[in-house]
Amino acid sequence: MERPTGFAEPAQAVSLSAPAVLTAPADESVSVVPPSDFQQASVAVPLDTLVPVQADPRDPQQPFVTVSSTLTATEASGVTGPGTGRQGPQEPFQVVSTISPMAPSWAPPPPDAQPARAVHPVTARDALTAAYPPLLITLVVSGVVSTFAAVLAVMVLVATPFLFAPRVRFRNRALKISSFLVLGLLALLWVISLFLGSTMYNVDLSLGTWVMVGCWVLAAVDIFLQWLGLRNGEQPTGIA
Repeated sequence: MERPTGFAEPAQAVSLSAPAVLTAPADESVSVVPPSDFQQASVAVPLDTLVPVQADPRDPQQPFVTVSSTLTATEASGVTGPGTGRQGPQEPFQVVSTISPMAPSWAPPPPDAQPARAVHPVTARDALTAAYPPLLITLVVSGVVSTFAAVLAVMVLVATPFLFAPRVRFRNRALKISSFLVLGLLALLWVISLFLGSTMYNVDLSLGTWVMVGCWVLAAVDIFLQWLGLRNGEQPTGIA
């Protein structure tokens, strides 16, 4: 019965009253007559044929893939935690997502991830072929000859880094370093043998046996280096 004060007319600005509806005066001189000679421009397609048929690609025997997220309270000393049922207003919620094991994960790798190194299958025949068979035969025969002619075996070891090592297929530099190491150890044993032979102990170090071991070890190192090169898919560095 009484207008509330909350709807009082403001002193300024727009009035809260409903605007007046302006209607155009009807022109009574024009009569609306429906057309009697309507012609359809083209043949219309029945509406029931316009309903799209959508194929369902999902197998009805498979369950739906669902992803659920759960908000859990964070643990805080003395205020919130498991069993308290309270969440601090300044503490964020923990979001625990449970993804169905059927859904694949396409998450990108971490920035510091390194690509996995490809490992190629290697047979013994491939490693022996890459190790340059003439070098292997020469080292094996030199090891046998060193028991009675150590000088000839040492000459073969000296020629290995210059004549044979460049002809192996992979890791020529590593094979050259291995050859120099074997020669250095044999030279050290020779100096020790001279020193001991000039003293009262007169110790024989059997240098021929050590030369044989050096030849056979160098042959084994050659095969191992070629196996590593083939396994890692390295580019050949030897003379073709």
